[in-house]
Amino acid sequence: MTQQVRVYNDVRIHFFRAVAAREVVELRKELLRTARPNGIS
Repeated sequence: MTQQVRVYNDVRIHFFRAVAAREVVELRKELLRTARPNGIS
């Protein structure tokens, strides 16, 4: 039982890290989109 809880927690942690990483990528894409028209590259 203890190992199942540990595995569940690890999966949950990695899931939320993946979601956060995807959000970072989207934010960076948005920053690039807004910076390019203003002459910043």
